Amino acid sequence: MDYFYSKKYLDEGLLAHPLFEPMIDYLVKNRSQEIILRELKKEFPQKKFEHFLDQMIEAGLIMRKNRRYHLSFPVFEEGECQEDIERLKEQMIQELSDYTQEERKLALSETIWSNCFEEETDYFYATAFPVETIKKVTAGNEDYQFVTLQLGNTEQVSLPNYFDLQKKQSMMPEAFSPIVQLIGDVNEEYFFDQVEVILERILKHKFKERRRNVFLDVLLSTNVIKKENEYQLVLPVMDAQAHSDIFFDRLDHLAPSERVYVKEQAFRSVMKYFDIRNYNYIKMIHNC
Repeated sequence: MDYFYSKKYLDEGLLAHPLFEPMIDYLVKNRSQEIILRELKKEFPQKKFEHFLDQMIEAGLIMRKNRRYHLSFPVFEEGECQEDIERLKEQMIQELSDYTQEERKLALSETIWSNCFEEETDYFYATAFPVETIKKVTAGNEDYQFVTLQLGNTEQVSLPNYFDLQKKQSMMPEAFSPIVQLIGDVNEEYFFDQVEVILERILKHKFKERRRNVFLDVLLSTNVIKKENEYQLVLPVMDAQAHSDIFFDRLDHLAPSERVYVKEQAFRSVMKYFDIRNYNYIKMIHNC
């Protein structure tokens, strides 16, 4: 089972509890039954189980009514809400049909992402079928933000993914070894302050390589820049104020978790339709 939720639930730390998945699985398996506390305690005799149960109720993930316990978030089966998903998918495809592929990628990463992935909405849902991971990661300083949009479970080698793994203290995949050897656990803001100097000079065609340095090497190894007759940016640069006028159904008739599920599933389908697995670009926060 895969879980999808807003930041609120991540901060509460309930998903990391060893009893979380076993209890959810039990309640899903027995959702047609009237589960009482005695049955739960028999199934989960661990110490402090009742305390964990109370936390789940307080977080709104389990409902206790008339001394019966039920899940209070939806678990979607494959094919559920398919009519809404297909309608929204077709609306997005129609909006993007006149765009170039590069424009589509940018619109998906910015305007459509902000509409489909509701960061201000509290939601929690699960799927009873595997769903491909989709994420948007940023890293940078106050002037430049590097962005990676990625569909799939393989970590693409990019600077946003590198700093995201570093923040989470996750084990670095082998593909990131060249970056690790060059900059290790360098401070993110310091790194991008140095990178900013290089980028601005390249954008103005004024960059002169007096001597090689690790910041330049990292930009080359992550395909941010390339060298032909002179150094050139490979990644597109966009102004943070730029946006696309794209409109589609707000799905206000759906409950929050159901609405988010439909939007996120439609977003995945549109990425696959246009054969977009990942996209990297740079946002210019201030006009430097």
